[in-house]
Amino acid sequence: LGIASILYYYFSMEAASLSLSNLWFGFLLGLLCFLDNSSFKNDVKEEITKYLLLTSIVIRILCALVERISGYVRHKPTLLTSVEFLELVGFAIASTIMLVEKSLSIILLVVALAMLLIELRMKSFLAIPNLVNFAVLLFFSSLETPQNPIAFACFFIYLITDPFLDIYFSGLSVTERWKP
Repeated sequence: LGIASILYYYFSMEAASLSLSNLWFGFLLGLLCFLDNSSFKNDVKEEITKYLLLTSIVIRILCALVERISGYVRHKPTLLTSVEFLELVGFAIASTIMLVEKSLSIILLVVALAMLLIELRMKSFLAIPNLVNFAVLLFFSSLETPQNPIAFACFFIYLITDPFLDIYFSGLSVTERWKP
């Protein structure tokens, strides 16, 4: 975050700074998910981290909902935003701390999550059932690593919130999503 701040304030490279911050956010959330924290189960800092993650989920959902109800969101024709892409890449990079086969399965799950985001943005007929199936059956149950379910939920909900709300609030049609 220090490098992102230096890029932003001293060199006026806002886009590079925000991109680096999003990549870093995905990486740190991935580290929270994949590091074995069994020795810290009763640690006060671990409990505070869980509560802060839950609070960030609630604030993220409320902010996105208020923005859409107030009409402050300008819907752009895009399938996957750069913020979502960079956070997914950061999460995939964080998965490389595990063994190769587990890391590859996580990278494939990240690609599947990206496709689910695109499907939600396209307002596909089966987008909501696929979201439920992906969340319940695939994402959490297929990970056989020591995991932090709160961090996984934070990552998943943080990425899914905007496309899920855009199903109802976005005025763009399916064909308008494809325009450059």
